[in-house]
Amino acid sequence: VISVLTVDEEERSELEKIQFKTSEPITESSSTFVARSIPVNSLDEVHKAYKALLFNPDNLSATHNCAGYILPNGDSGYCDDRDYGMGRTIVAAIKDMEANGMAIFITREYG
Repeated sequence: VISVLTVDEEERSELEKIQFKTSEPITESSSTFVARSIPVNSLDEVHKAYKALLFNPDNLSATHNCAGYILPNGDSGYCDDRDYGMGRTIVAAIKDMEANGMAIFITREYG
Protein backbone atom coordinates (compact mmCIF):
# COMPACT_ATOMS: atom_id res chain seq x y z
CA VAL A 1 0.00 0.00 0.00
CA ILE A 2 1.39 3.39 -0.98
CA SER A 3 0.30 6.36 1.09
CA VAL A 4 0.57 9.90 -0.24
CA LEU A 5 0.90 12.83 2.13
CA THR A 6 -1.53 15.53 1.02
CA VAL A 7 -3.03 18.71 2.43
CA ASP A 8 -5.90 20.87 1.33
CA GLU A 9 -5.64 24.67 1.09
CA GLU A 10 -7.09 25.24 4.57
CA GLU A 11 -4.61 22.85 6.19
CA ARG A 12 -1.71 24.29 4.17
CA SER A 13 -2.62 27.75 5.47
CA GLU A 14 -2.55 26.43 9.05
CA LEU A 15 0.77 24.64 8.53
CA GLU A 16 2.37 27.82 7.17
CA LYS A 17 1.64 29.55 10.50
CA ILE A 18 3.82 27.10 12.45
CA GLN A 19 7.02 28.86 13.47
CA PHE A 20 10.19 26.91 14.18
CA LYS A 21 13.38 28.16 15.78
CA THR A 22 15.91 27.29 13.06
CA SER A 23 19.68 26.83 13.27
CA GLU A 24 22.24 28.01 10.77
CA PRO A 25 23.12 25.24 8.28
CA ILE A 26 26.14 23.11 9.15
CA THR A 27 27.99 21.30 6.36
CA GLU A 28 30.05 18.23 7.13
CA SER A 29 31.27 15.44 4.82
CA SER A 30 29.19 16.74 1.88
CA SER A 31 25.98 16.77 3.94
CA THR A 32 24.22 19.90 5.14
CA PHE A 33 22.27 19.76 8.41
CA VAL A 34 19.64 22.18 9.72
CA ALA A 35 18.00 21.84 13.14
CA ARG A 36 14.53 23.15 13.91
CA SER A 37 12.81 23.18 17.28
CA ILE A 38 9.34 23.99 18.51
CA PRO A 39 7.54 23.72 21.85
CA VAL A 40 4.91 20.97 21.88
CA ASN A 41 2.21 19.89 24.31
CA SER A 42 0.70 16.93 22.47
CA LEU A 43 1.43 14.27 19.89
CA ASP A 44 -0.97 16.05 17.53
CA GLU A 45 1.23 19.17 17.72
CA VAL A 46 4.30 17.04 16.93
CA HIS A 47 2.55 15.57 13.88
CA LYS A 48 1.47 19.00 12.64
CA ALA A 49 4.98 20.40 13.07
CA TYR A 50 6.50 17.46 11.16
CA LYS A 51 3.97 17.90 8.38
CA ALA A 52 4.74 21.64 8.25
CA LEU A 53 8.43 20.76 7.88
CA LEU A 54 7.73 18.35 5.02
CA PHE A 55 5.65 20.93 3.13
CA ASN A 56 8.10 23.80 3.69
CA PRO A 57 9.38 24.91 0.25
CA ASP A 58 12.87 25.50 1.73
CA ASN A 59 13.01 21.83 2.69
CA LEU A 60 12.04 20.11 -0.56
CA SER A 61 15.56 18.89 -1.36
CA ALA A 62 16.06 17.20 2.03
CA THR A 63 17.13 13.57 1.95
CA HIS A 64 16.25 12.93 5.61
CA ASN A 65 13.90 14.64 8.07
CA CYS A 66 14.61 13.10 11.46
CA ALA A 67 12.62 13.99 14.54
CA GLY A 68 12.57 13.48 18.27
CA TYR A 69 10.27 14.81 20.95
CA ILE A 70 9.47 14.63 24.63
CA LEU A 71 6.03 15.83 25.69
CA PRO A 72 5.49 17.68 28.99
CA ASN A 73 4.15 14.45 30.54
CA GLY A 74 7.39 12.62 29.64
CA ASP A 75 6.05 10.61 26.68
CA SER A 76 8.61 10.55 23.90
CA GLY A 77 9.11 9.30 20.37
CA TYR A 78 11.23 9.67 17.30
CA CYS A 79 11.51 9.16 13.55
CA ASP A 80 14.86 8.21 11.98
CA ASP A 81 13.67 8.72 8.38
CA ARG A 82 16.21 6.19 7.09
CA ASP A 83 19.09 7.80 9.06
CA TYR A 84 19.51 5.01 11.62
CA GLY A 85 19.82 6.18 15.22
CA MET A 86 19.31 9.89 14.56
CA GLY A 87 15.84 10.08 16.16
CA ARG A 88 16.98 8.36 19.36
CA THR A 89 19.97 10.70 19.49
CA ILE A 90 17.62 13.69 19.27
CA VAL A 91 15.45 12.34 22.11
CA ALA A 92 18.58 11.77 24.22
CA ALA A 93 19.67 15.38 23.60
CA ILE A 94 16.25 16.72 24.65
CA LYS A 95 16.43 14.58 27.78
CA ASP A 96 19.96 15.81 28.57
CA MET A 97 18.73 19.41 28.24
CA GLU A 98 15.75 18.61 30.49
CA ALA A 99 13.59 20.23 27.80
CA ASN A 100 10.33 18.28 28.08
CA GLY A 101 7.69 19.86 25.87
CA MET A 102 10.08 20.16 22.92
CA ALA A 103 10.31 18.65 19.45
CA ILE A 104 13.50 18.86 17.43
CA PHE A 105 13.77 18.12 13.72
CA ILE A 106 17.08 17.59 11.93
CA THR A 107 17.05 17.94 8.17
CA ARG A 108 19.89 16.38 6.22
CA GLU A 109 20.63 17.14 2.60
CA TYR A 110 23.33 15.29 0.69
CA GLY A 111 25.51 17.64 -1.33
